[in-house]
Amino acid sequence: MSELQPLTGTRAVHDALGPDAAELLATHRATGGSAGALAAAVEEAAAEADRLHTELCDHFDDVLHELPELAEADSGALHLLQHTGTHLAVLAARCDQQWAELDSLLGCFRQAMARPTGPTPRRTNP
Repeated sequence: MSELQPLTGTRAVHDALGPDAAELLATHRATGGSAGALAAAVEEAAAEADRLHTELCDHFDDVLHELPELAEADSGALHLLQHTGTHLAVLAARCDQQWAELDSLLGCFRQAMARPTGPTPRRTNP
């Protein structure tokens, strides 16, 4: 894999929710309800961001290793390079999409955790 490692989904969750992010999400997931569903969605989005990041880095590394051979290859290599470039562009776009989803879910989760959890007191008219 490439030595340059951008922020992963797991790291983004940690940075957004603090060092106990995994425990916080697990606790809410276990309790169920809307907070549990949101916690599960955050974990799934982070895992997918990690998976896509790994796939993109692995594919990029493969291309870097093949470049010297492709430079010496015949014109058929141009088609392979175009396909590879398209594949990298699609993966990069999918990564961007996943980051946007994770960012949105983290924002929703943080906002939900900032709300009081108990019943709201009713206001009575004097």
